[in-house]
Amino acid sequence: MRTIPGLREGIDPRGVGRGMTRRSRRSEASIYWLLVLWERATANIIAVVDGYSLRTPEQVGMELAHRTRALRLAKGWKQATFAERSGVSLASLRRFEGSGRVSLRNLLKLVFALHRLDDFAAVLTPPRASSIAELEAREQRPVRRRGRI
Repeated sequence: MRTIPGLREGIDPRGVGRGMTRRSRRSEASIYWLLVLWERATANIIAVVDGYSLRTPEQVGMELAHRTRALRLAKGWKQATFAERSGVSLASLRRFEGSGRVSLRNLLKLVFALHRLDDFAAVLTPPRASSIAELEAREQRPVRRRGRI
């Protein structure tokens, strides 16, 4: 049994603590699982070696699903409430939370409903230039309209 600072000693992570009301068991178990998810997220910070990620797209999708679910539960929303507020079908939300599979449009709708859309602003931004010469080269280079391969 894990002990996490700030939680009552001897709590069973499944919420089966003795001498507790059902509501207090649920809230302590919810806090426990949120902390477990937080530990996993911080322990699995993207490790990049020579430009290659050590995680698969499926793993990243599941991490996003777990984080989204944790944010939904922190707001106290049921899946049906979250689906209605975001404009995503309940089936799509359940599939996302269960498997990590979701379309980009639905993911953005879910994140918008959680007021976290600004977190996606930094995705796929160009890397910072390491010198002024590199900045000048970016401006002088014509924009290609087709790929090379």
